Amino acid sequence: MGLPDNSGSAGKNQPGIHIGDMAKDILARWGFDTNNVSILPDRHPQYRECDRHGRFPISMVDEQDVIRYLPPVCPVCAAEKTSQRLMEIAAIPKRYMACGFDNYTIESPHQQQVLDVCRAYADHFDEEDRQGFSLILCGNPGTGKNHLASAIAHTVLSKGHSVL
Repeated sequence: MGLPDNSGSAGKNQPGIHIGDMAKDILARWGFDTNNVSILPDRHPQYRECDRHGRFPISMVDEQDVIRYLPPVCPVCAAEKTSQRLMEIAAIPKRYMACGFDNYTIESPHQQQVLDVCRAYADHFDEEDRQGFSLILCGNPGTGKNHLASAIAHTVLSKGHSVL
């Protein structure tokens, strides 16, 4: 089954969609009233109000005086939603959700050294990833490997990466 042939006479009689109408439709779906004078260039930036995070911009005027519309979604809410989705995908067991570098218990100098290595790996993950480096934690049961792996995961997730 192929695509319909629009080269015949039926295609010539159908009116095309004007780009301006498409833009008005998009603006309407985003909640903008194109007849409203507040969308004129001298009325920017425009803002919306988030119940949780306050005022955020939905438009701006760039350096060429062109109006740029931003997604009409609170950027903090969007980031929180993305973080939550990344956390769910990471599949970190509930008992390790609160594990971080600051609440890791250090009982020996060796554990301090391992903590420092793990923290440095997480803090510089962008560079470590770019170079193809990885980190393997091994040791006896109860030494904190899962705790440190979860702490690394939380730090890497906060940088916008996914983990598993």
